Amino acid sequence: MGAGHQAGFLIPTELRSFFPPLPEATIENPAPSILIDAILISDQTQPVRVITRWQAQTWYNQRSPETRLTGELEIIRKYSCEGDLLLIEKSEEDIYFQPPVYRMTLLSRGTQIFDEFLGGIGNKKWGFLSRWSHAVSEIQEESYFVREKSAAPFQAFDDDSSYVRRGRRYKRARAFRNLVIEEYGGRCAICGCGLRLSSGATELEAAHVIPKFAKGVDDVRNGLALCRTHHWAFDNWLIGILPNGILRIAPIVSTLPQNVSLLNYDGKHLFPPKNEQNAVHLDAILWSERKFNEIWQRG
Repeated sequence: MGAGHQAGFLIPTELRSFFPPLPEATIENPAPSILIDAILISDQTQPVRVITRWQAQTWYNQRSPETRLTGELEIIRKYSCEGDLLLIEKSEEDIYFQPPVYRMTLLSRGTQIFDEFLGGIGNKKWGFLSRWSHAVSEIQEESYFVREKSAAPFQAFDDDSSYVRRGRRYKRARAFRNLVIEEYGGRCAICGCGLRLSSGATELEAAHVIPKFAKGVDDVRNGLALCRTHHWAFDNWLIGILPNGILRIAPIVSTLPQNVSLLNYDGKHLFPPKNEQNAVHLDAILWSERKFNEIWQRG
C-alpha cells in the first residue's frame, strides 16, 4: 500500500462507465476517488464484504487519469494467478436510492466455471460479457411504464390491476422515485434542498400528491420530489398546495414550536420541474386541496 505499490486492479477506459462517475482531477485533488461497496468471492475463502476505493490517479496531474480499484482487495489478489479471470457484477441500477454493490468473483484457470465463461470471452483481455450486455432490468422496464403513463392523458387513479407481484410493485415505486427526482433536478420542490452523497445517493423521496392508499397513479404529474422532512409534513397534511402551486401551511403548525420552520414556506411557490408538462396535474392538486380542507375543517 506504500507509494508506487498500488494494491488493486487497473480498470481499462472502456469499462469506466460500469462504475460511478468520479469528480474531475484538480490541483488540490489530483487523485479523486469515491468508496464503493463490494463483495469478494474466491473458492479459497468465504465471501467477504468490503469497502474499497474507486480512484483516478493522475500523478499530480502529470498524466492522463488511470482508473483503478484499490484497498481491501487482498482476498482476490492473494489467490489470483496469471491467466485467471475476474468477474465483476453490479447490483441493479438505482441512481438515487442507494449506491450499487459490486460483486467480484475470482475464476481460477482450469476450473469448470472458468471454462464456462471463457467461451464468451475468447481472446479478449477485458470487456462486457455478451450474454448480459443487453439485459434490461425490471427497474428499467418499470421506468418505461412510468414514462409512458406520464406521456399519456392524465388519469389520477390506478386500480392496481397492473401490479402482479409485490416485488414488481416495489420496483415500480423505485422507478417512480427516480424519475420524479430527476424531473425536479435533484432538489426538494418545497425548500430547494436535499442532502446527497458523492456517489449520487440522495435523501430525496417522491411524494404522491394523491397517495397510494387512495390509489393515486404512478405518474410524474402526480409526484413531487421532497426532502424527508417535507415529505413527512406533506403526507401528514401540514403542507398543502393551491391550484396555482402556492403552498399553504396547516393552522396547527403555529401552535407547535417544533413545526415553526414550516411557516417560512407559507405563500411560497413550489419549485417547478424541468419540463413544464410534468408539473403536478391540476386534477391531483384539486384532490389534495379538498382533502387538506376536510382535515383542518374537522380540526
